[in-house]
Amino acid sequence: MENKKAKKLIVFLIFLGLFISSYLTYYKLNANPFACNFGGCDKVQNSEYSMMLGLPVATWGMIYYVILLVLFLRGLDLLTKLWLGWGILYSTYLTYIEIFFIHAVCGWCAISYLIICIVTYLYLKKA
Repeated sequence: MENKKAKKLIVFLIFLGLFISSYLTYYKLNANPFACNFGGCDKVQNSEYSMMLGLPVATWGMIYYVILLVLFLRGLDLLTKLWLGWGILYSTYLTYIEIFFIHAVCGWCAISYLIICIVTYLYLKKA
């Protein structure tokens, strides 16, 4: 994959992750009907694990994606790699919580996890 194409794809995926996190935050804060055909989104979003330090976990996801975008666009290679590593670790932890404690998987959360994995792969491949 060409470097320019990889960069555009990474930016697109980061914005997609930001959109998903924003949608999940909006749902959590407004308790609106939730479009989820993937499985246990409602169970995950209404669990005790859906909040961290007084904010929805999805809001932290929004913050994560914004910081990732800034680091990536500024070309801060080491910080971008560290931030991507943190994203993979934390998303893995959240998936573990979903499976073993909540006993449900939020499809939107799984897509966000997949986005972080793909962005990490593309970033490391181009590096």
